[in-house]
Amino acid sequence: MSNSLCLIVPHHFYEASKIEQILLKKSLKVGRFSRGDTLIETMDAFILDDSAAAPWGPMIADTAFIGRSLDGGGGTCPVDAIVEQCALVAGQDVFRQPEFFAELYKSKAAHFVSDSEGLANFLTFVLINEERRIGMCEAAFASLNTMRGALEVTYL
Repeated sequence: MSNSLCLIVPHHFYEASKIEQILLKKSLKVGRFSRGDTLIETMDAFILDDSAAAPWGPMIADTAFIGRSLDGGGGTCPVDAIVEQCALVAGQDVFRQPEFFAELYKSKAAHFVSDSEGLANFLTFVLINEERRIGMCEAAFASLNTMRGALEVTYL
């Protein structure tokens, strides 16, 4: 595996156990903030299942899942993750910023999944395929630079 870490910040912290079980079934090494686990170099994923920990995500990870995109919440803004050069993975529900996510999809800067099993599968793939992850990061950053100014539609 590459030297990658996926940080997961679930919108609903009660989903952390379910996410962890799926990742463990994929033989990934997983830690959780709420348990007091120590972030170590050999971990594949770390679940930031506490609101105090959530802002750390983009600063220390290289793959970011766009929260609130699997549960009907519309997806959170991916700009912080892009600026920190994270590969992006999101659920299909990104109605809050449709133009932004359409551009990310078109440029292959983000990967979209339909459920938590698809998320686990993609995370396994991107942890092994560093070249793909780096390409996603570069495409996301390039897309960000093309989307300066106000977008036509943004939902809050």
